[in-house]
Amino acid sequence: MATPGAVPDAATEGAGTPDAFVRARRQTWGLIGVVIGLSALLRFYFGPLHQDPGYHFFADTRLLGAIPRAGDVLTNIAILAAGLAGLGLWRRVHIAPEERPVYGLLVAAMLATAAGSAWYHWAPSDARLVWDRLPMTLVVAALATLVLADRVHPAFARAAWWPFALLGSASVLW
Repeated sequence: MATPGAVPDAATEGAGTPDAFVRARRQTWGLIGVVIGLSALLRFYFGPLHQDPGYHFFADTRLLGAIPRAGDVLTNIAILAAGLAGLGLWRRVHIAPEERPVYGLLVAAMLATAAGSAWYHWAPSDARLVWDRLPMTLVVAALATLVLADRVHPAFARAAWWPFALLGSASVLW
């Protein structure tokens, strides 16, 4: 018998129970509301944050064959390798069924990050910067969801992944 006021854990209340999902969904949207409220407050106080025109000058300027800014472009091979490894481990990785969509987002976002970041670093510009940042926010959204599912409750895997991905995407596109 559960103690009144005690928070049930994943062992006593499965991730698929309606109460766990409703609670996780409510907590997810509450967290997103806090983030949006804090962002609005900071935006009101500091005003819009403009991209420094010199931001793109950090890029490596060395040429390797036909690859401009090779140091920055080629570092994306490691991200690509991680994405391909995640894809290769798809059937063998031991995760709960509720976590499969989040794992899929993580792998797809890693592959997109490798492509988007390489494209941006090939010829850095404000227009291309979106394709560097957008997939990275999806990686962070997937990782945050998996951490919540692991450390708080497995129901977060179903409840939080798409709101976090939506919030991350909106933060980049804003």
